[in-house]
Amino acid sequence: MEKNYRSPFGVTAEDENNDTVRVCVVLPGLTKKFGKNRAKNGSVEVDFNHRSMDVRVELTTKQKTENYRYTVKRFPDEVLVEKCRYVIEKDKLVIFLAKVKPRSWAAELDQTGLETDRPKEADDE
Repeated sequence: MEKNYRSPFGVTAEDENNDTVRVCVVLPGLTKKFGKNRAKNGSVEVDFNHRSMDVRVELTTKQKTENYRYTVKRFPDEVLVEKCRYVIEKDKLVIFLAKVKPRSWAAELDQTGLETDRPKEADDE
């Protein structure tokens, strides 16, 4: 059975420096396992590619399980997949994209943000 995904509550992307972009994906209710970079109440999968990424989060609360997806179709430039990483924090997932070419992505991020695919939500059907 195919999962129905929702969009995260919010996403911001900004240059941390000329080598790294910081992407913050807001997911209220997300909690981290003590001492580990794993979700305490769900699962997190981030697939990095040189020009794109796909983020899938399954989040379980007392009431229900929600599936979230955030897909970037095309970064402004290539990233070093092996150096990209993410950190789980309370209510958010912070992703660090390591750029191949050190330069600012600020103009692209300010104008269009990251080029994304919006998941088809259950309410859209």
